[in-house]
Amino acid sequence: CVDAEEYTIAIVGIGLDVVYPKENASLRQKILETGGLIVSEHPLGIKASPRTLISRLRLQMALADKVIVVECEKKSSTMRAVDFAIKYHKPVYAVDNAWSGNRYLLENKLADILPSEPEYISVEQFRRILTAAIYEIYREQ
Repeated sequence: CVDAEEYTIAIVGIGLDVVYPKENASLRQKILETGGLIVSEHPLGIKASPRTLISRLRLQMALADKVIVVECEKKSSTMRAVDFAIKYHKPVYAVDNAWSGNRYLLENKLADILPSEPEYISVEQFRRILTAAIYEIYREQ
């Protein structure tokens, strides 16, 4: 999206005044220059930690319409993200391959095999979904 100068939303597990990793400073700037959005639920000054990165996964899954697992090990942050997706009743799809996480998801019927022709949604539909999901997250708290 950024390379195509399209609207991009980045969800971060840090304060909005922190850049992590430091190499992402130019990416962050480009997201903002192209009218994108950087979302965080953390106060200014909060640095990355296992807790904040897990909260980022939770927010990403809450905002997702569908989740697609391409390659993951059974013990990975992707599997933690899938746990959140299941909790939020999001459809989970996995590529049928030899990765242990993908195998686990498909064999235990926690994910469907990725359809050969994925569906696409408009940017406006995505904005409506994003707004509703953010409202739902804060309503639950």
